[in-house]
Amino acid sequence: MFHFPFLSITMNELKILAMTIFTGLAAFLHPIAGNVFAVIFLVGANFLVGLTTSLIVHDEHFSWKKAGWCGIELLIMLLIIVSIYILGKFQNNTSGAEWCVGMAVYAMIYFYGIRILRNLRALMVKGSVSWFVLDFIYSTLSLEILKGIPGIKEYMLRHKTEFNDVIIPDEDTTEN
Repeated sequence: MFHFPFLSITMNELKILAMTIFTGLAAFLHPIAGNVFAVIFLVGANFLVGLTTSLIVHDEHFSWKKAGWCGIELLIMLLIIVSIYILGKFQNNTSGAEWCVGMAVYAMIYFYGIRILRNLRALMVKGSVSWFVLDFIYSTLSLEILKGIPGIKEYMLRHKTEFNDVIIPDEDTTEN
């Protein structure tokens, strides 16, 4: 068997370089570490609740394609908050960048929270106390009450593809 000392030395140097870059990036992004972990937790919770709902309620099988898209969503969300922070840092406005990252994460919490609540409600027995609690929270947060304002329902229907399930709940979800 051949032994390549040059390859071994090169691989060790590449490992050191990779770790140096990783630790430098981690130190640079440390001020938004809590937000990064919040996004990771949020997307992970969305994945687990969505997977449970699809397996139990919809009788679907595990799909690597859906899991892959969840991973892509995570990368996109992380790219958004890291990009906001980096741009703010380079503009010498670190506190403003941290505030903006916080607002972006709160928006992510809202939209993913609506999706998680909808899936959790689907897991509950319709008519149970837990279903009513989740239905109330979901209906309140998804702004379903706004449908009563004149003109809002037509506006939402025109933009149904943009709002999707966040503002306009499925028709079967509003039944009691």
